[in-house]
Amino acid sequence: MTTNTVNEDFALLFGQIAEHMEQRYGFVVHDRCDVKDPNTGEFDGLNIWVEAEQPDEQAAYVLLHLFGHSVQWNVDEELRALGLDVSLTKTEEELKRIYDYEKAASQLALTLLIEMGRGDLAQWISNWFGADWRWLEHLYRTGEKADYLAFWRNDEPTLTPLPMPEFTPTLYEARNAF
Repeated sequence: MTTNTVNEDFALLFGQIAEHMEQRYGFVVHDRCDVKDPNTGEFDGLNIWVEAEQPDEQAAYVLLHLFGHSVQWNVDEELRALGLDVSLTKTEEELKRIYDYEKAASQLALTLLIEMGRGDLAQWISNWFGADWRWLEHLYRTGEKADYLAFWRNDEPTLTPLPMPEFTPTLYEARNAF
């Protein structure tokens, strides 16, 4: 199964996203590192690390999504606490909060794409968010790290961008040890 439903050079896009995040917002992007499983990336409010062992397209989504979480961590202590809770046992109420947190991260990522003049990727990032959420929900409900692409759909509801809040990147505790 291919997820690349757009004609895009994702390695180039990754570099453009990283440059924009660093120059406009002051984040530090660490390209293609070794990150602790089951994560495909890591962040701490200032730094973003993206796992080396993934396709360029997925790496571009991970970078964008972790940008969104990094923004969240810098503006809301409760969201930071939610993101630091990596335990797999969740109630239905917690899953609802996590869904909102995950969706908002991708909506902030879409805002970044629009800033870059790449609003044409709205459906693409929406499709990635849908697969990411279903994968994460499956992990929380079963404890099983399933095949990511099993959750892929090409017709997710299109996300709407969120206003970008004012923030200053700040170093916090990372979610997992490397």
